[in-house]
Amino acid sequence: MTIEEAARAAARSGKTIRRRLEDGTLTGRKDDRGRWQVDETSLLRWMHPDHAVTTIDPRQLDSLDSWGEGVSRLRSEVLDELWEMRAAVDRLERQAVEQRRLLEQLAERSREWRPWWRLWGRRKKQEPVDR
Repeated sequence: MTIEEAARAAARSGKTIRRRLEDGTLTGRKDDRGRWQVDETSLLRWMHPDHAVTTIDPRQLDSLDSWGEGVSRLRSEVLDELWEMRAAVDRLERQAVEQRRLLEQLAERSREWRPWWRLWGRRKKQEPVDR
């Protein structure tokens, strides 16, 4: 989602979205042309902080070790699940990049394509024959 689309969705200015990207409140990346692409989930979290899913920092779980073995087991399960989710997100991001690349290739091919009916009936003009 571009900065302009994010600004419209959030009912804010593009300048505000740029500032939030620069200070890290919103996440995004720059595309091949150097334009910001705003992460939609980050935008939703910023727009609706009451409904945002809280993330667990693995460092916070270290203090729970003193509570016993059950907590340690839960901690390891949560960490395993966290790493699986991160791997899934990375995989999906790679797939999205590949799909965007393929779409750009298709768009480029469609610009080069000419309908066959426009070529039909076009013949080289024959030079008049002298009699």
